[in-house]
Amino acid sequence: MAEAGPTPQQRHLLYIVLSVLLVLIVALNVVVFLYARSSPPPRPTVPVSLSPQPTPASPTPTPAGTTPATPTRPVTPPPTLPRHTATPWRTTAAPTPTRTRTPTVTPTTPVTPTATPTISPTATLTPTPTPSPFPTWTPTAPVATTTPEPTRTPGPISPSASRVTAEPTDSPWRWRIQVQVIDIYGLPAAGVQVTLSFVPASAPVVVQDPPPTDASGTTAGYVQSEQAICVIVEARVGSVALLEKPTVCFGP
Repeated sequence: MAEAGPTPQQRHLLYIVLSVLLVLIVALNVVVFLYARSSPPPRPTVPVSLSPQPTPASPTPTPAGTTPATPTRPVTPPPTLPRHTATPWRTTAAPTPTRTRTPTVTPTTPVTPTATPTISPTATLTPTPTPSPFPTWTPTAPVATTTPEPTRTPGPISPSASRVTAEPTDSPWRWRIQVQVIDIYGLPAAGVQVTLSFVPASAPVVVQDPPPTDASGTTAGYVQSEQAICVIVEARVGSVALLEKPTVCFGP
């Protein structure tokens, strides 16, 4: 019958015991190392001389009537300590520089330079163009196309929003009347016919009606007279009379 091996519990216990022993060994080594570093270094030993001490002399009897001399204690010289002999520094001799002599070359035969030959072209080489395998593309400028603006039918004319202004010309007998027609939506009325009139109607004034309004609703006409008078200019769009009525005076 085969013997049964150690159980897992026994193996685990064996591992624990070995780990504890290893930790103890490491701790012991650390303690020894720290103790060796903390212990003071050994003191140098002073040699002691074993020479025989001198025997004190016997006291000499002092005659009567004299003061006895005080005995003198022999003085022992201090021990001689060994002297430390300093080792002299070693000096390294600097390397001796080596001189290099440059040989002098004396030319024996003069060298004559050879003339450079001149090459005269005899024929002109013309490169032959190689046809490209790709088709040639020539860019063309784009053609600008103008899109006509759509024509908008103006709304009802606004007499208060429209403007009528009188501007003098080079002649004091001629005035320029500029009219801007605006509809009730606040937009310029294009293509509208404007007629001019004046008050009083019996005044000798000649009126030049303006052309139809442009895209901004603006047009201009002229009034002139040969007499020095003042009249009020009115502008109408159909049956609608504009509220602004400027006054013009002819003459210098």
